[in-house]
Amino acid sequence: MNKPNLLTLSFIIIVTIIIGVFFLSISEYYKRDKISLNEYFYTKAICNETNYCQDYEIVCKENKLIRLNLITGASIQHSLNWKDPRDEKTKNGLC
Repeated sequence: MNKPNLLTLSFIIIVTIIIGVFFLSISEYYKRDKISLNEYFYTKAICNETNYCQDYEIVCKENKLIRLNLITGASIQHSLNWKDPRDEKTKNGLC
């Protein structure tokens, strides 16, 4: 095999490997975020003791917490005398 053919073959192999790794990493990324049939998710505001509330995506499976993801940009600071109008079960229960 002459030198130009060897360089071309090497280049094709390297590009193929890079493309393969790229698509493999993309597929793993999307597999991670899929939810199975017996899982469900919803969003909920969770407040701390200073009434700073942030929205979270909550993923549950058979009434057990699987993931809790912060939704960035979805927060509010209530005054210190603000009372959460939700009942205790709604306020504290996640799944």
